[in-house]
This record gives sequence, structure tokens and C-alpha cells, in this order.
Amino acid sequence: MRLLRVIRGGVDTGAKHFRQTRWLFASQRVGSSAFLWKGKHRCSSLVSHSIPGLPDLPGLRGQLPRCKPHAPLGNCDGRDLGFGGRRGGEGGLSSLKSVKDGHEVVQPCHFSSLPLDRAGALRGDGSAISDLLQQPDTKIVLFLDGCAVVVPYEDGKLGSFCSSERPVDAEGNTALYIPAVATPKDVSVHDEDPDCIFLGIDMKDKTAVFAYNTKDVPAGFRHAFRIDVRKKGPKMCAEDASILALSSGLFTWHSNTQFCSKTGDRASEIILSGHGRRIKGKRNASRSLYPRIDPAVIVGAMHGDWFLLGRKASWKFGRYSLLAGFVEVGETLETACLREIKEESDVTLDPNSIEYHSSQPWPFPQSLMVGFTAQTRNISVAPSGFHLLSNEGQVAAKHVGVSEEEVDAFRSGLSLPAINCDQDELEDARWFHVSFLHNKLSTHSKQGLDIYGFHIPGKHALANRLIRECIQKVLGQPNLESDIPPHNIPFEADTKMKYILLRVSFSPENSDRKISKLIVRGDPRAAYHNHILTVAKNEMRQLQNSELEVLGGGRIKVCQSTRTISIFGFSSAFSQAPHEITWLFVVNATLVMEAAIRTPLAVIKNLYEQRAKQNHPPDNGVEEYFAEIISQTSSGMVPFLTANSMDSIPNNTLVRYIGMVKDMLNPEYFVSEFQDLNGHWQSTRYGDIVDTQTISEHGEKKFDERQPILVIPVRGRSEWVTKLHDDLASSSAQQTFSRETHLRHKRSLSCCDGDEMKLISDAASEEPHTAMPQKRTPTPGQSREMRASSPLEIQLKQIPQGTCVVHIYGEKNVKLNDIIEVYGILSRVPGMAQESNTMDLDQDANASQIPTSIAPRLHGIVVKKLSSPVPGDTCRFDKSIVGQVREMLKHSLTEVLGGDDLAAEYLLLQLISRVHSRPRETNQSALGIISLNITGVCDKQSCAAVRSILSDLMPCVMNLELSCTELNRSLWYPTRLADQLFLSDAMLQLPNGCILLLDETAMTPGELSEIGLKNLSALQAIMQSQKLPYDFQFYQIDQATDYPTVILSQGRTVLKGVGEIQLPLSKSAKTNMADCSRLPIRDISLVRDYLVSARISEFSIPKELEEVLLRDMTAESRKKGSGNVDEGSFHCWLNIARLLCTAYGETELTPERWQQVLAMERQRKDRICDTTKSVK
Repeated sequence: MRLLRVIRGGVDTGAKHFRQTRWLFASQRVGSSAFLWKGKHRCSSLVSHSIPGLPDLPGLRGQLPRCKPHAPLGNCDGRDLGFGGRRGGEGGLSSLKSVKDGHEVVQPCHFSSLPLDRAGALRGDGSAISDLLQQPDTKIVLFLDGCAVVVPYEDGKLGSFCSSERPVDAEGNTALYIPAVATPKDVSVHDEDPDCIFLGIDMKDKTAVFAYNTKDVPAGFRHAFRIDVRKKGPKMCAEDASILALSSGLFTWHSNTQFCSKTGDRASEIILSGHGRRIKGKRNASRSLYPRIDPAVIVGAMHGDWFLLGRKASWKFGRYSLLAGFVEVGETLETACLREIKEESDVTLDPNSIEYHSSQPWPFPQSLMVGFTAQTRNISVAPSGFHLLSNEGQVAAKHVGVSEEEVDAFRSGLSLPAINCDQDELEDARWFHVSFLHNKLSTHSKQGLDIYGFHIPGKHALANRLIRECIQKVLGQPNLESDIPPHNIPFEADTKMKYILLRVSFSPENSDRKISKLIVRGDPRAAYHNHILTVAKNEMRQLQNSELEVLGGGRIKVCQSTRTISIFGFSSAFSQAPHEITWLFVVNATLVMEAAIRTPLAVIKNLYEQRAKQNHPPDNGVEEYFAEIISQTSSGMVPFLTANSMDSIPNNTLVRYIGMVKDMLNPEYFVSEFQDLNGHWQSTRYGDIVDTQTISEHGEKKFDERQPILVIPVRGRSEWVTKLHDDLASSSAQQTFSRETHLRHKRSLSCCDGDEMKLISDAASEEPHTAMPQKRTPTPGQSREMRASSPLEIQLKQIPQGTCVVHIYGEKNVKLNDIIEVYGILSRVPGMAQESNTMDLDQDANASQIPTSIAPRLHGIVVKKLSSPVPGDTCRFDKSIVGQVREMLKHSLTEVLGGDDLAAEYLLLQLISRVHSRPRETNQSALGIISLNITGVCDKQSCAAVRSILSDLMPCVMNLELSCTELNRSLWYPTRLADQLFLSDAMLQLPNGCILLLDETAMTPGELSEIGLKNLSALQAIMQSQKLPYDFQFYQIDQATDYPTVILSQGRTVLKGVGEIQLPLSKSAKTNMADCSRLPIRDISLVRDYLVSARISEFSIPKELEEVLLRDMTAESRKKGSGNVDEGSFHCWLNIARLLCTAYGETELTPERWQQVLAMERQRKDRICDTTKSVK
């Protein structure tokens, strides 16, 4: 026997079909519950699949709401018939329930609590409606031009339809607005007025309620104002918002239904008191139109305890919600769920797991959101989280015993279905564990907003209800992820604490399976890490059969003012924890990083708004914030910008770029901050496009200066460096933009779901995230002669592919020819791209206005100077193996140079040479430079062999052929004439540290032009003083350089420089040198690290050796046949000694090394003498 609720007909003027309710006992169970109803003609059992107005819903079976045996008799309104239950008739989330008259009642969604009896039987009764409009207590809800009119809520003020004493909004706060309700005395309306709609009967006081779209607000409503119900409805109580939503939907329908969509006839007649329209066609034929709704599904897709959430590019930073979409023609609600999830995320749902949850009207203008929950059935695995760590992070994790599976379990979950996000629909979609969501929704603000901005739609949205109820359902089950939070680090205030990383293992009852999880525990009060461990052990007592293992410790610093988290230090008791793992667990750094990559402007705007009222630095902490998350996560996640990847990266994306500073352009002055129409301060830093409509004409503005620089791909870089850059661009793009884009036109929810619910939109985003650059195409209407005659166009065409105009904010101490690494926002301005096609630039235009289709803008956030174009090229070489690597390199060079051991020694020293100091006097040479002139090279094959080995070892090598043809072709040093925007493209404008390889073997008799003589003079200046002239037409500047020079020639070079070392090749080397063109080294990367380490090593000469050096110089000069040993020769010997010591990993000169230098010099001079004799 079960207690069932029976609905029978009656005479009450309230409901058209259901009149009264009564409880009876049933002797037969229909399904898992039965619901009897009586309509006009019959009485039958109502099971879940036969609900009127709903299609076949397998998930509804057994989910009808459980009726209460002592519920009073009364009208059956929408709240009694709402389906908000769970399996087996159980209620929903406890926070969504309330107790009324001693009974538990499931609260409906916002906009669903209509406190009216719709009284459909009265709509067609004109006399009854006219009588109701004459009643003095009739309520008329005011609208003005289609917008709801409201007044501020004050305690005790009448007008609200709320059943409680104090109206509260969707978040539980006191409602800000209540409807502006007039009476027939305030406004003059009649039953045939097209702007008057009968809404129903107020169930609280049995008065009639109308909605009226007035032209003028009555005089008694002085404080009234208009609102958008969709946006401001959540700030009202549920009853008031439901009435305004109903009215807004009907008024919108009337506005959009002026004509018949079939015949085109005007639908002029209003029927059913505003709930329909009638069309009078030809021959007195009439047709009635009624409001229709467009159903849309919103799906809580889960994979076990993981939630699938997505976000649009136009949403606020950090906001995620459920996936949703319209029901298409010919499909059921369940099929729509399957299709929408598959199309937008490529995740397949299990059709048998789809369960109906609840629905919500969304009459903006005419939709109904139908909520479902479902489980996936995918078996594919998402990309590994472990391999997203940097190399150091992986090594540290393995060192303390953290397995790849444990990191993957937190980063992406075990066996999580892979997501292939449709970029046309969503900017991002990912899996969130319920413990993460529960932590965000319970420990932070009411919408789950933490310091990194993560939040879900507000409580007025069906998405919020679905998420919260599913979280409560999952957390009600024993679960290690739920019972033990991943960390206990507070983010609300500045704090500094010790922490430990632990592995907790748990064996469920009646199971041999062992579950493990990594957790982070910290305490700002703990003096020792052992104290934290004691507290953690007490916490784990709630789990029987649990074990704790400490993996290490350290310190965590939270700075709320700068919104940064630093993890550093170690534990003397437990050793150092892998801080990168800790970062991943504490702040979900990958999510933060991807948000910074995809929506950097939204992140910056959020940072600015959070700190607008604080004493913030000029950049609002942007540089510090981005530098922190870049250092704590894998830099390989940031898209790497190259000439090949430039066209595939969306606009307004955070990118990583390495290049050489070609020119410093004129500074730009810009409006850095301004007051908008609401008086709020907005920032324009790191962007180009500003919506001028938001700038207040009378508001204040702040101006600032930024430095644009022209940055080109590093000139002279070796092939392996270029390949490394391309590989980085490919791998970073695969991590960030690997999801395939499917082009298809879908119906948008923008018309019905608003900011809180829409996940699909046809409209363009406020930020052009997906705007792709225009290709370089000539203008068809421009003649070839006109294009060729333009000096500006000629210079623009010389800009190499992969060039960017980088904007520097603040003092960065960047100079010409510096190699810089920039993390910045890629910006392409369409207007400038059009200029690149027409090439119609004013000669006085600033060079920063270079068309973005040729050189896109890059607003630098984090800018660092590098010693070479190799990413991450730092001194990480193990100096304990210096001797082994040096001998391996020397042996390989000797083999390539035809067995010439001395030439290999000098060439090795030249590879690590650098300018280590410059005198203040401009006429003196830089210290540390030598020029190696290898003579006896007679053919191009030998030059190609040297060029090949240098390119294999060094990141930058510039090979120049010293022939009359090449020298006379164009200037090799930079010039800038009056009609040029920037410095010319010059072969000798190179980054410091670039090997300059000069080939004199191609020199033949001929005459040098003026250009050739200038080029030869520029090379002479580099060899003598390491300076390169920059010609600005009316004046010249000598720019300091650091180019280790190697000259290949048959005889002595025509160039004379300070520290010149002439080295003739041995006789065997001349014949065997071209036989090997590649270095026979297996671990070439180890040799490259050795060269970097040796080049930046420090060196000093002990005082006790100074007298020895002077004595040896005097003795060498007195020897016969030693030649002129002057001050220049002595400086050359000191440079060789310094290089020789650093090559062996030594920091001080020793007598043994000095004697080795003298022996090498004697051997070299003997070769010169033998060569001279053989020539004679």
C-alpha cells in the first residue's frame, strides 16, 4: 500500500484543469510511484514518460517528487508540479530546501516562483477582465518601453509579491529592488488596451495582477527607474523576478509578432487579455497566434567525481559553467544532450545515464532551460599532467618518489575523457573535481570567487543549482577526494608559513584496493615542520586504515595585495619538497596559466579592478603576477612566437618571443588610465583598442610613456636554434591550441540565457581573441612602378618574417642588439593591417605604426635579456666534468681540422672569448678581444667545414664572403636616412656573442667601390676596437659590439686588428680538413652547455704571478727570431691565458697554464716562420 496524491475536478476559479487535491491510499504500485490526475474527460495513472507537455524521458522514471501525507488541500500551482527531485523520489540539495508548515519543500529555481494563479479561464472573458480593472485593489506592474520599472526596497514598503516579511534575492541578501506596482487610480487602462496584459490572480490576497507598458511613469513614483530583468532580476526576490520575467517575455513576444510569419498579414487584434494575437486575412479568414517557447538543454556532464565545465571567451575572467544548447528540430531532449556535449567538447555521454533534474523558465525572450545530469562513457585518456611540468619539476618529483600517476590524478584525473574543445563555441572546457568545486564554493565568496577569479554562475541560474546539488550528492558518499581536501592554505590575507607535502593512503572497507592521494598541509603558527605533521595525523584519524608519508617540506608565502603565491625553501627534517608539485596542488597553476594565456587582458583587468583602491605600482602588479605564474609553471605552455607560428596564434593571446633589438623607436605617449561613464577607473595598458564610448568626456585621464622597439629574429642564428624555436612553437601550440576547430552555424543562446547561462554565441566577442592576421598581399590597384618607387615600401619589404614591434612599459634597460625574451600580449590592429596593403604611409609617421600584418605588436609584460637565443640558456653545467668535456670537444675539433691539434686549441679558445671590460676612453680598444686568422685555407670545401662545425656548436654564426662583388653590393653596417622609418637591414648588426666568420678565400683581383671601402672599414673597426659605426646621415654613432672573429684566408688577412692571432694550418690539415663536415660528438648539447659556462666564467691573476709574467715577457722579447714582443703581444698572451684557464674550469692563472700559453705561442710563431720560408 502506498500513499498517493489524487487530483480531481472542482469549481474553484483558479486552475483550468486541476481543481483540488486529496490524498488516498493505493493498493497497486505503478512504476516506482504513481500520480493520478483527472482532467476534463478521464482519470488515469500518470507515470514519468507520459507527463503532458514533455517528451519521452527515460531519466524521469522513478523521479517524481515525493508528496507529503499531511499536505493541505489547495490549488495545484507550478510549485507543486515542479520536478526537482533525485533518484527514488529523494529531494535535492539541502541548501535548496526549506521547511514550510513543518514540511520540507524543494525551492524552485529563480524566475520559477510565480505567486499567481494564471486563471486561464478568465482571459477570454472581456467583461470579467473589465471588472477586474475597475477594482481599486487591482495591481498593475509597470513597464516603460519594454523595460521593467522598479523602486528601491525599503523595510515596510508595499509593492513586493514576496510571501516572506523580508524579500531576499537569489544570493540570500536583502533584495535591492521591488516592482513598481500601480493601481487603476494611478494609470488609465482598459481591457482592449494592447499594452495591458492580464497576468493572473495573486494567491496571497486574491487580487488581480496586470502588466502595463506605459509611456510615462505616474507622478507618484519619483524614485522609480528602469532595469533589464535578465540582468537585475537576480537582485530581486524570486516572486517579484518571476512576475517581471513573465511580463517581459510577453511584451517581447508582442513586439516581435506584429505580422504573420506565414502570410505577412498584420496581427493587429489582441486576444486572451494579451496572451495571443489574431490575424484577419482575406475573405474574413482569421488565424490566432500564441506565445511559443524554445527548449534548451543544460547538462551536468560528469565522469565519476569530475565535472565538465566550459567558458566563452567573452565571459569574465575565471568563470566556468555547464554546457548548454538549443534543442533542434526532430530530436528529443535526451538526444540534444548527447549532441551538444559531443559537438562542444567531443565527450560522449552514456544515453542510459541521462537523468532529468529540473527546469527554469528563461523568457529572455522565449526559452525554457531543461536541466539534466549524465555520466560519460569515454575510455580515452586526457594528456598527461606530469609531462606538463618542467624538466626540473619532473626530476624533483621523481626524487621524492612522486609517481606520474599521482600527478596525473590531480592534473587531469585518472582515465578522464579527452576534451577536444570546439573553439567556435567555447574558449575552454575542462574537468573539475567536486572537491575543488566544493572548496571554491564554500571557502570563498558566495559565487566561489577566489583570488584567481574562478567562479560559476550565480545562484539564480539553473547551472548553479545543478552543480551544487551534484556536489552534495557526491560528497555524501565516502570519498578520499572529498573527505580530505587537497590543501589547507588560506588565500584571504597575507601570510607566510611552513608546509609539508604528504601522500595519504586509504583502504576502503571490504576491498583490497588501496587509494592514495597527495595533499599539502601548512600552518603559519608552526615553528617546525614536525608540528604540521602531528596535526595532519590527527586529521587523518577520521579515515580508518589510512597511512601518511611525508615527501618533503618548504615554505609558502601568500601576498594578497599583489595576488601572488611563492613556494620556496626546504625542511631540515623532511628535505625539500618538489615545489612545482605543491604549486600545482595549491593553486591549480595549470588552470591559472591557461587563463593567463587565453585571456590575458581579462586577467589584467581583473587585477586592476581588485587593486584600484590600493596603493598599487604603475603596472598594477601585472608584471609581478605574470612573472610568478610563469616561474611556477612550465614555460612551454605559453605559445612560442616564430615566423611559422605567427599566423596561427589568436589575437590578444599571451605569447613568448625571443628576438634581437634592431632599433629603438620614438617613445609613445598614451592614455594609461581613464574614468568611464560610471566614474570608475579603467586601464589601457598592454592593449591597443579602447572603446571610446566608455570614456567619460568630463572624467580624469592619466598619461604615461611606453617605448616601442623593433625586434627581429636573431640574425645569424644556427639551424639547430631555428629548429629548437620551431619545436617550441609546435609543442606549445599543441598544448594550448590543439583542439580542432569545427566551423558550423548553430543557434545561439544569447537571446535567452544572458551572461549567466549562455555558452554559445554568434555575436563577436568584445575582445577579438580569434582574429587572425591578414596575409601580406599587394594591392591589385597599385601599379608595379609605383610600388617600386616608394622608399618606405622598399624598407617595409626588407623586414624579415617573424618581426614584432615590442612595447616596453617601465624601465627595462634594453639596448640595441640585445637578445630579449618577451612574455607579452600579441596584438594586431585591423586598421594598420589595411595600411600594409595600400602602403600609403606618411613619411613623418612614427615607426611604431608599422602595419601589424607585417610586424604585429607585442605588449611586453615580462621582458628579460638573454645571452643567446637559446631558450632557458643558463649556466647549469656540471663543472666537475669540465676536463672530460673539454678533451672530447678538442679531440673532435682536431679530427675535423685534419688532425691539427694546435688549430683545434686556438679555435676552442676563440669560441669562448668575449669582451670582459671596456676602458672609459673611447679611443682605446676593448679588453678581451682576439681575432683568429687561420691561414693556409685554399678551397671552399675547407671553409664550409669550418662553417659547419661552428654552426653546430654556437647559437649564432655570421658567415661573410670577402669578395669584391659582395663588398660592393650593399652597406654591411646600419644606416638610417631621413626618409626611412628605422635602421636599414645590415649584415653586421648582430647580437653580442655571435661568431663572425670571414671568408677571404673567395677574394679575387678587382676594384672596391665606395660601398666596398666602407664595409672594409667597418670590419676593421670591429677587429681593432669592437665597435660598429651607425650612420644617421648627418651624424655617426659607434655602437659597442662583441663579435669573436675567425678569418679564413690563404695568406695573412688584409684586415689588421688588435689581438690578431695568425695561425697557419699544418700540412696534413690542408689536405684532410674537408673530409669531415660534422662534429663527431654524440652529446652535442653537453658541449654547448660547456661553451656557455666557460664563456661567462670569472678569471683573475694572482699578484704573486705578476712579476713572473713581466719577467717572461722580457725574456721572450730578447730571444732571437721572436719578432716584436710589444705591449699588444703581451695583452694577447694574457687573453689566451685567461681563455685557457676558463676552458679548464679554473678561475685563477697558474704557472703551469702560463707556461702552456708560452709554449703554444712559440709553436704558432714557428709555423709562421716555416710558412714564410716556404713561400720565399
